[in-house]
Amino acid sequence: MIGLELGLRQMWSPAPSPNFDVQYNLADQGSLFVGRDGTGGAPGDGDPVGLMLDVAQLKGRTATQYMAQNAITDPLTVPGHHMVALTDAARPTLRRDGPFWYLEPDGVDDIMVATPALDLGPTWSHVGLWMATASGGNAFAVHDDRSGIFLHGSNPENVRLRAWDQAAQGATLDLSSGNARGLHSWTIVQHGAASIQGGLDDDPFLSPLDPFTYPNNGLALFSREYDRAASPFKGRFYGGGWAKGVLEPFEMDAARRFTDGLADLTRKVAIVTDWNGGAAQLSRFVGRTTRIDAPSTLADMAIAVEAHGLQQQAVAVFEEARELNASQAITALNMIAAETAGSLLYLTPPPHHASGTPERTAWDADQSALVAEFGTAVIDTLSHMQANGDGSANDNADIAAGLWPRSLYNIPAHAMQFKGARVLSQLLWSTLRTEGLV
Repeated sequence: MIGLELGLRQMWSPAPSPNFDVQYNLADQGSLFVGRDGTGGAPGDGDPVGLMLDVAQLKGRTATQYMAQNAITDPLTVPGHHMVALTDAARPTLRRDGPFWYLEPDGVDDIMVATPALDLGPTWSHVGLWMATASGGNAFAVHDDRSGIFLHGSNPENVRLRAWDQAAQGATLDLSSGNARGLHSWTIVQHGAASIQGGLDDDPFLSPLDPFTYPNNGLALFSREYDRAASPFKGRFYGGGWAKGVLEPFEMDAARRFTDGLADLTRKVAIVTDWNGGAAQLSRFVGRTTRIDAPSTLADMAIAVEAHGLQQQAVAVFEEARELNASQAITALNMIAAETAGSLLYLTPPPHHASGTPERTAWDADQSALVAEFGTAVIDTLSHMQANGDGSANDNADIAAGLWPRSLYNIPAHAMQFKGARVLSQLLWSTLRTEGLV
């Protein structure tokens, strides 16, 4: 069975990349406190957050575990550079959206500052999960004068990441050639006095730009621009980390895996897929999962599940199949269902042929046979993915041909795009929630 990798693993989001010097994780509820001094208990949905612990030094433990094992009663004595709101009125609000926890500033005066102050040095890196909801305002600062990375655009549909260096008095430079609005993993690296680079999701780094002046000794979240208090950040922060120096490619991959695991830890869903690395991608936003990576066919998936057994609330199966035989698929899915304790969900794979072709007619017949056998356990991905195209001419042409939009899925390469993984994961989450499985 070529490509079969067994090995059940747990998505465990507090595990930090050892390459982050500071790291903040909203999924680790024990790292959050209502009071700025660590009092007031853990916040819930809608509560203010006065203190967010830096979890980079906790060696894979949750904040609660670390404090218990080290007999710590004062959260501020946990090692690290903790984010503390400047005043009670400046505390952002903790919110929940499906499997996510995030901080949402009020868009007026909320600000959190690393305490003790952190000097990132002349060369630094950042990977974080953010959502911009409007243009204007600093997402985070690196200077104590509050200059840093902010959102800029002429309207809400034209929001870009830019570097605002107070020393340059308004030298705003694009860090992204695309729209930064919506949920994205941001990657930003400053190379000393030479340049600063940035990218969104898994897009390659873009052209180098003018860097910030050194020292970078004022890391802060949601900071107002130094002389433009009317431009606060409007959006959400889900978690992220900052590192001194430039992260190597393999280190950056580890950092991105951290952002992959920022969803709620309490969910228990088994992910089975033949998509290489796809279990990690598909479980982005779904929460804590057990996963079996990269069996080559549905039959291999069934064998893997039979070998291990899955005691979970739900088992989600996704095959990035180029060919689909309905009778073989039904046999494999029935085998998977028989070996699991949870409800079975089957996410239909992307079609690889346009509507009206002989290949597509056969494909559609197979899909109908699966629906006849499993009913609502078959999740129609096609209509959902088409509803999330980017509106471009290419995407519209794909939708007209009855395909997934290419901004979400690359048919020639048989490769899921980052945005496609996000949309598919959100579809899985909403289905699990609707069915009462999480």
